[in-house]
Amino acid sequence: MYTFRHLAILSVIFLSAQLFSSDANAWWNQDWQYRKEITLNTPALTGDLSQDVADITIPLRLHVGNFNYFFDVNGDGSDIRIIDEDDKTPLKFHIEKFDILDEMAIIWVRIPLIQRDDDQRTFYMYYGNQDAVRGSKPEDVFDPNLVAVYHFGQRTGKIRDYTAFANDAERDGGEPTPGALLGCGVKFSKTGRIILPEHRQMPFGGNTVTTISLWMKPAASESPMTLLGRSDGKHHFSIELESEKIKAVIRDADGIAILESSPEIRYISDNWHHLAITVSREELTLYINGEAKASIQAPIAAISAPWSIGSESGNLDATIDEVRVSNVLRNISDIRANSLLEAPHTELLYYGDDVERPSDGFDTTYIEQTMGSVDISGWVVIALLMILGVVSAIAFIVKLFALIIIRSENRRFTTFYESLNNQDLISLVIEPAQLAKQQRETSTFDSILRAALIELKDISDETSDETVNIDENVLVSLRSAMNIALIAEVQRLKKRLIVMTIAISGAPFLGLLGTVIGVTLTFAVIAATGDVNISSIAPGMASALTTTIIGLSVAIPNLFAYNFVSLKAQDIAHETRAFSDRISARFSRLGHFNKG
Repeated sequence: MYTFRHLAILSVIFLSAQLFSSDANAWWNQDWQYRKEITLNTPALTGDLSQDVADITIPLRLHVGNFNYFFDVNGDGSDIRIIDEDDKTPLKFHIEKFDILDEMAIIWVRIPLIQRDDDQRTFYMYYGNQDAVRGSKPEDVFDPNLVAVYHFGQRTGKIRDYTAFANDAERDGGEPTPGALLGCGVKFSKTGRIILPEHRQMPFGGNTVTTISLWMKPAASESPMTLLGRSDGKHHFSIELESEKIKAVIRDADGIAILESSPEIRYISDNWHHLAITVSREELTLYINGEAKASIQAPIAAISAPWSIGSESGNLDATIDEVRVSNVLRNISDIRANSLLEAPHTELLYYGDDVERPSDGFDTTYIEQTMGSVDISGWVVIALLMILGVVSAIAFIVKLFALIIIRSENRRFTTFYESLNNQDLISLVIEPAQLAKQQRETSTFDSILRAALIELKDISDETSDETVNIDENVLVSLRSAMNIALIAEVQRLKKRLIVMTIAISGAPFLGLLGTVIGVTLTFAVIAATGDVNISSIAPGMASALTTTIIGLSVAIPNLFAYNFVSLKAQDIAHETRAFSDRISARFSRLGHFNKG
């Protein structure tokens, strides 16, 4: 008993430590109620790069598929904060779009360094503080070598530049379209162009360097289209699209091509492609989807004119998004990283679960999320398990109290039996009704003695002799009567234990049935939607396994409880058998008795 008590105490301490342990990471600020862990797959991003990626701005695309708590955020996203993996250092970020009604958001986060040998890069998005003021500043997010960044979020008027240079662009065509790659873009339907400002920080050729990048989704066209251009009357530079081929061309004042990029680059119409152009004094390079595909190896003449998206003749049929201009030559690591991180359906970012701020008590966030994902079939199985658990618990309690009462009554009856002398015992044989005054209906000893007395009374009634001899034959009959009574009492002791055995053997299989159904439905949804990322699979799998957990939670306590009451019942059965042997031995010693 001493050992069992200490094991129980140790078990309680262990379970309490597990249930009430605090979160592994510290909480950045107690004024914020929630946070979401976001993980960058570093090896997939930097695997084939020769150097680390420094000072990169990555987009977070939030939607109902990875974030279900838009209404827990302030309406303008002012309570959003991005904190580095140490859960202490704030990261600079900029909210391009935050729409509660459409449940969509685009947030740009500046990551100081992504090292090639890192397994992953983790940071956190905190939210849930009604008193918070806006913490995002666009001009701090983009590195100082970016002289223009256009998201195309303005429907009318100038197109805003989100860098500190404020190089807003003039709109002379193109229609804002909300369904672009990253929020809003601009759609050209062979009308007009957008003119970037002529700024000393956005030169072209000569002794200067520059990088311009954008996302394009060109329509199918057999006629030439001008995607980008610069012209000062002496030289004309353009990026031209035709028949799913793209090239860079430099023409003279008469429009004759004097330099063209090579080799030929092909693209697929009506698909998003990342295009980057780096220009130095001796070379112009074209990158498609993060890979250098073509170049012009020749001196690049300076063109003192602003960039234009589209052409004055209005021949561009394409959707454009996320235009950036840098006053440095971007390396392949930067260009490729931007291409991969901003690409549609990128799998480089994993959006983890949303966690509520730890409290002093048990954090039920994960349990609530898991139970919220259980489908109707799972709830049916859980309901059956709950019914089985309640019924078996009631059976255990009833049986436990019944065994306690039986053992107590047996002790009382033992005291009564030991107080009887031989004459009292014979009088009970002659007049069994006297036993009713001491009857203990719940006592198994009472049933055994009653069976013995009734058997002796029947034997006495069958003989005409005044003296009844208790020989071996009488003792055999006596033992048989008591054995029959003993069997009946053992059956009474085991009554209702069948409910507990059903719970032990049936609950795990019911739980497994719910899990199999849940897993089957999860894979059916995956097959129907084609979405195989961990964010879509994990909730379904977790909810499916919930039924097995509940099934085991019903079966395991019942197993312990069944063994406990079974041992108690077995002890009473052994004591009752011993009592019957005592009665048999006493009558054997008595030898005979007189009826009168």
